[in-house]
Amino acid sequence: MAKGGISLNDAKKTQSERYRIWLPLLKNELELLGNPKIIFIGKGLYDKQKRYFPDSNVKYVLHHSGQNNNHVKIHFNNIRNEIKHEPPKKDEVERLALDLMKMHKYSKKLQDEILKKQFRKEFTEHDKRLLTVYRYDFETFTKSI
Repeated sequence: MAKGGISLNDAKKTQSERYRIWLPLLKNELELLGNPKIIFIGKGLYDKQKRYFPDSNVKYVLHHSGQNNNHVKIHFNNIRNEIKHEPPKKDEVERLALDLMKMHKYSKKLQDEILKKQFRKEFTEHDKRLLTVYRYDFETFTKSI
């Protein structure tokens, strides 16, 4: 779950009203899906929403924003000794992204645009840490299901 594609300032201004309307719809959708496990993207959203899902196995992953770099570093350092794999290589992630876009029938034009934008440069240290942390966290979550 995420706040949607709006600026942080706009999101904060209308957050309470949007959540008041959104929450019953979300709960209904989750019930229709058999109350699946919930993974929030960002600890801020997780902290605000976990009280509405007391019976769920609610988890979160750190938001991928560059502003979150320090939290990613801290989490990476906390789990460093438990990590059993190397960070993914850029070409591996690009290949996976392309496979997913094809599977979901993205147009060729959109595929090219996404690949050009997302994979135009080599991964930074932050990118490598973040991908490693995400893999670790998601693998840990799936073990608890």
